[in-house]
Amino acid sequence: MDPAAREALNRRLMESTLNRSVAALGGRRTVVVSTSDEVLAYGRRLGCLGVAEGADADLNAALAQAAAVALADGAQALLVIPADLVLMTVEDLCEAREAVLDATGMVIWPDRRAEGTNLLGLRPPRADLFRFGDASCDRHRAAASDAGIALRVIQHARISFDLDTPEHLLGWRGLTESGS
Repeated sequence: MDPAAREALNRRLMESTLNRSVAALGGRRTVVVSTSDEVLAYGRRLGCLGVAEGADADLNAALAQAAAVALADGAQALLVIPADLVLMTVEDLCEAREAVLDATGMVIWPDRRAEGTNLLGLRPPRADLFRFGDASCDRHRAAASDAGIALRVIQHARISFDLDTPEHLLGWRGLTESGS
């Protein structure tokens, strides 16, 4: 993709994810973490809490920042929602919220290959168990085990579909063009 197309896709994914999150969880219960002033401003317009990500922070450090804000705001649980879950619906997020609230420990929704973590829930909330990156599903499982907390893994067709590779993007475009 050229830079303009990549930027447009990222904006579309960000807006869609935040709109679905706010619809399912509420603006006040949605924390947006980003280095982008534009992303933070969009989230604030929806009533979300904004966290300016440290310039040198990796994803796990950024999530720890967001978790600290949520904890300070009285969160009883956390649900990490990446922006590339293009088939996920508001109803899917409502179901995920309920699954986390009904659990104690960690809840993982893996990707199609059961290698990555597409959604991650924690109840009670913690800021020290984020292991996103390569093989994150196994790394999250290990983190739950090491922390001595319960783990639940939920397979979900729409939540398992993410845009991690060019092939995923082509598959998604094929689905949207066919009207699925």
